[in-house]
Amino acid sequence: MEALAAGVPVVSRALPVLREVYGDTVAFARDVPGIAAALARQLAAPLPPGPGRALAASYTWRRAAAAHLALYRTLLGRP
Repeated sequence: MEALAAGVPVVSRALPVLREVYGDTVAFARDVPGIAAALARQLAAPLPPGPGRALAASYTWRRAAAAHLALYRTLLGRP
């Protein structure tokens, strides 16, 4: 997220959870050769930084705290 916030191209492992979080804001790869190829592509023609910056900006400490509080209330059976 820090790299996205800074507008730096990112290559991530192609795990379902990371695909869910990052969507089309980063390049994905499954193995070492794939990571090397994705890095080369990102250096030659990086993805536009705007969507990544917007994604990173949407993750705030306030949002994280609110999500945790809602989860805790659910687990405790409180509205």
